[in-house]
Order: sequence, then structure tokens, then C-alpha cells
Amino acid sequence: MAEGGGRRTSLHDTSASGCGTGSPCIDATFGPTAASTYWSSTSSAGFAGFAWFVDFLDGSVSFDYKLNGFFVRAVRGDS
Repeated sequence: MAEGGGRRTSLHDTSASGCGTGSPCIDATFGPTAASTYWSSTSSAGFAGFAWFVDFLDGSVSFDYKLNGFFVRAVRGDS
């Protein structure tokens, strides 16, 4: 990601409900988003081995072990 200037999405990026549904979504400009679980770049306070995720299937937001194999999205811009 560093070569193209990208970064992982933050919890704020992924949980924005700006697509008009009230559920988490990523603007269609960024391509298709699988109805699955995506990591954010936001670690869980007090739990170094955990990070926050957003589930685009059911809209849930929680945290889990960083070792789990969830999707990630790269975005450009300030962190």
C-alpha cells in the first residue's frame, strides 16, 4: 500500500452511513464491496491483539483478534 500512498480504512471510514441506507457502506465509486467482514485500522483500546471491524453483511461493528482473516480496503488520503 505504501507505494501508491494508500492506507487501511479507519473505523470512521467504514462505519459512515453515507449511502442512504443507514447501514455501513462504502461509496460505489470505490468498486464492489463483498457482503463480508472488513478490518479497520483502529486497534481496540486496552487489547493490543485486537482491532475493530465492520461486517457489511449485517452492519455489525465490533473487535476481534488481529490474526483473523478478514478483508481490508485501502484508501487514499489523510489518516
